[in-house]
Amino acid sequence: MTTMPHQVVMISGGSRGLGAGIARLCWEEGWSVATFSRSPSPFIEEAQQSIGQDRFYWAPVNGRDVAALQRFVTAVDERFGGIDALINNAAIGRFGTFPLMRLAEIDDSIAVNLQSNIVLTRLVAPSLVARGGGAIVNISSVNALRGNSGVAVYSATKAGLDGFTRGLARELGPKRRDISSPTWWRTSMRRRCAVSCEVRRSAAWARSPKSRRPCYS
Repeated sequence: MTTMPHQVVMISGGSRGLGAGIARLCWEEGWSVATFSRSPSPFIEEAQQSIGQDRFYWAPVNGRDVAALQRFVTAVDERFGGIDALINNAAIGRFGTFPLMRLAEIDDSIAVNLQSNIVLTRLVAPSLVARGGGAIVNISSVNALRGNSGVAVYSATKAGLDGFTRGLARELGPKRRDISSPTWWRTSMRRRCAVSCEVRRSAAWARSPKSRRPCYS
């Protein structure tokens, strides 16, 4: 990936894991990076010290807060003069047997994994249009395509993100905006999912009467 100087990428959830890796790659390739997360991390502290505020900007933002997202987008526009690419990476994993999931976990998953990405894209789109082109990358999951036991809600949010990506590509793609949705990553969330699903399966098995125990394949 090669870029012209001063191109600006916004990355949601760029403090840890995949988001931090993407942010690091982007600044190594010459991008100015703007990212947010709910809390800082060693990576954020490293970036602030090694890159400086002229090419790196981080702020604490809760993706569920639309007003906070708007303030962040406005701050990035004012600091860097616009946005050339958006990477919707922020997501949470609420994994486990569906009948045992709390309703609050379902609400959180939809709010963070789907709604916040749609809202952020809406807030950034005018800047991309003003720049005459750009890119939107929505980080999806292979579970959006094939599903898996223990990740029904997570899969639904990522499938919704895929549908949003396809519709947006039809609408903005002809106007020189690249829209894509990669699906498979080896991340710490994926490892946590495997552990969480196994724990909740064991709990469901132990609590269920023998005649109504769930079956898993």
